[in-house]
Amino acid sequence: MYLSRLKAYKNDHGLSNISILSHDVITYDYPEHYYDVVNCILVGCCMRKSEFENMILSIKRTIKNNGLIIMSLRNYLDPEFLEYSLTEKPIEPNTYVKKDACCKIRYYIENNRLRDLFVNFEILYYFEGLSPDKYQEVEYHGDSYIICKKV
Repeated sequence: MYLSRLKAYKNDHGLSNISILSHDVITYDYPEHYYDVVNCILVGCCMRKSEFENMILSIKRTIKNNGLIIMSLRNYLDPEFLEYSLTEKPIEPNTYVKKDACCKIRYYIENNRLRDLFVNFEILYYFEGLSPDKYQEVEYHGDSYIICKKV
């Protein structure tokens, strides 16, 4: 749905210098030093921790020097994580099978982990805390955000 909207926007505005690709982020063979920007919003939290860690290695290799990575994940402060940690057995550290919602697996990133993963990058923005739920289904979510540049 979102890719079709992006494609329509691209076509409506004559943006011929933008390529839109759709691949499985876990199994995709990322080319080295290829992309100027990687935007990964709420993707890493819909997989196992081990898959996320592997994906990060690939993303770091695929971004060009001075390229940007924009990323967000649900984190350890999320009320849902607190509920799962009290009632469910994790399948990996901080990773649970979801009972409902958009993805079947949910990884909640640990305190400062997102920052630590990009220690060799220039961090332009970092947030780790509670954010209001834009759909107002719950009051807030625990979120970690980063915008960083490969130097």
